[in-house]
Amino acid sequence: MKTRNNKNKLLIVLAVIAIAVVAFLIFRNKGNAEAPAPATPPQDSVTDSVQATQPALPADTVEAAFIIIDKQTMTLQLYDVSGKRLMNVGVACGRNFGNKLCTGDMRTPEGVFTIEAIQDASTWTHDFKDGKGEIPGAYGHWFIRLRCPGHNGIGIHGTHDPTSIGKRCTEGCIRLKNENLDKLKPMVRPGMVVIILPSNRDVTVNDSVLNLAK
Repeated sequence: MKTRNNKNKLLIVLAVIAIAVVAFLIFRNKGNAEAPAPATPPQDSVTDSVQATQPALPADTVEAAFIIIDKQTMTLQLYDVSGKRLMNVGVACGRNFGNKLCTGDMRTPEGVFTIEAIQDASTWTHDFKDGKGEIPGAYGHWFIRLRCPGHNGIGIHGTHDPTSIGKRCTEGCIRLKNENLDKLKPMVRPGMVVIILPSNRDVTVNDSVLNLAK
């Protein structure tokens, strides 16, 4: 079973990389028109208004093409259009295993998505329902909102707790150390492809859900 899962995962990676490169080339040719502000806030409650930004890339910035988030290795990897890896950093993701099915299931969605907007989250707070109330800095400086059909409020953001990186502990978002988020932000833009791969255990859970649905 493990060998089959690894083979399937490799095939998925090869397929989605090809899709990512094509999508990036199409998006780049369309130019950098400003993305509309999203209609809904992150799934995690925030206290400040949302403002989407689409900053121009600095002249000396490497032109990144797509992101792969791997729930098996708990990493985020950024690649350029030629497939050269530009960044490889640890993440935290949804505390429950399997693909996201509904709001509040504490799962990180799996599949091929795109960046919808890049938002200033420096003043956002969040109540983790642990008795500590609203926590400032819970999202780091930025919230990279993903367009996930059927799900709102999923994104890549920072954290007030860097010791959480590498763990399955979030409500569904992908969490980075703040310093890594700050390095990532100038290299990404709305429309960029983000691929989220399942771990072997996620695949097992997903198979169980499918079998129950039969």
